[in-house]
Amino acid sequence: MAQMSDAQFQQLLKTIIEAKTGPAQGEPTAGSFSTCSARFDRDRSFSVVDNFLRSIDIYKNIEKISDADALKGLPLLLNNTAATWWQGVKEEAKCWSEALTLIRGAFSPSKPAHQLYMDIFSKRQEFGETIDEFICGKRVLLAQLPLNRHDEEIQLDIIFGLLHISYRKEISRNNIHSFVELLQKGREIEMVRNECFKAKPMNTQNEIPIQERQTGKQRKARCSYCHLRGHMVNECTKRIACEEKENLTRPAQENGKPSTTSHSGMVCYGCGKVGYFRSNCPTCSPRKEIPTQAVQFYSIHTLLNPDTPVLTIKVTVKGIPGLAHIDTAAKTSIASKTLYEHLKKIPGVEFYIRSATVTLADGSRQTTKILHTTVEIQVGNRTLDINFVVLSDAEDNRTLLGIDFLEKAAMVLMLPQRAWFYADEPTKT
Repeated sequence: MAQMSDAQFQQLLKTIIEAKTGPAQGEPTAGSFSTCSARFDRDRSFSVVDNFLRSIDIYKNIEKISDADALKGLPLLLNNTAATWWQGVKEEAKCWSEALTLIRGAFSPSKPAHQLYMDIFSKRQEFGETIDEFICGKRVLLAQLPLNRHDEEIQLDIIFGLLHISYRKEISRNNIHSFVELLQKGREIEMVRNECFKAKPMNTQNEIPIQERQTGKQRKARCSYCHLRGHMVNECTKRIACEEKENLTRPAQENGKPSTTSHSGMVCYGCGKVGYFRSNCPTCSPRKEIPTQAVQFYSIHTLLNPDTPVLTIKVTVKGIPGLAHIDTAAKTSIASKTLYEHLKKIPGVEFYIRSATVTLADGSRQTTKILHTTVEIQVGNRTLDINFVVLSDAEDNRTLLGIDFLEKAAMVLMLPQRAWFYADEPTKT
């Protein structure tokens, strides 16, 4: 049987106790970051970087990790870009505090004071943004300013001025002395507002768009029929009037059979007439009837004065020379059958068909289809555009220049002398 000295026995007993209960109180232990859940990648947000650095620093102090072990275990907490960056600068960190300074300087360097002030005042609280979110974001920026730059009163003035008007209407700045009071008042306003929205649901047919509610503007509901504000669709007087007119003007049944015409809600928005658009409504857009052209042509031939010739002039129509008769009793110029046949062969000359009332020499009138066209006619040293009418059923007629030609050409006739001249050139005949 082996024997132990007292010193050996005390050492064995101490080893057994430490194995069961851990080291004695006051003796240092060696910890690590192996169980730390904080991780950092490459986020450059000040709040993210600051939270990461505070978390690992607190974990290090609680676990009693030495600076040397903390520097060795720091790569366990860095991912991707941050881990690659640390491999290049780890030799510069001689202690734990220097490592934290390197991380903050690389990913979230301190902004100058003027840039922080620009960030603070650049954005006001939007409608729908809670007061907790807004104040939290602004206080983060204020905390980055140099130490003791502003006391709480000045910070309250800055943030209160940036609150949405709906909060500033309900909260008096003079009654607020701390951020706790401001947050409490703001939360009460939000609770009342949420209850109001739940108690008064919006009418789905005349609902105010979400964009308008977010701007905070109190806008009246819009009617979905006339698109005007201030009333609902069931109160729209224009809709009621249109329905009444539709009932009064509904097509009646003919011969005991219902009308097969379906308008599918087609209503003139000008007068409310059913079955028409405004463009074809007979009331709002009446069509102008194009009157038929009256072609009056009188010709009297007698044997009382056989030596009296009809006044003729030399004309050139589209390069075709010829003679035309001046007829002061004809309102419209008439193209002879021969001239008509020549004009048909000329490219660019088009004839149009229209209805006209023709008065013949015997005084009788008849409505017939005639042809008409506009061609250039040269008389003397002038060229004029004259509208010619062609009587399709005429066989042996002559070309007549009527009143329309005389007025357009400003021609003055001298019948006794069998001559003519232009009104602006009386000396040339």
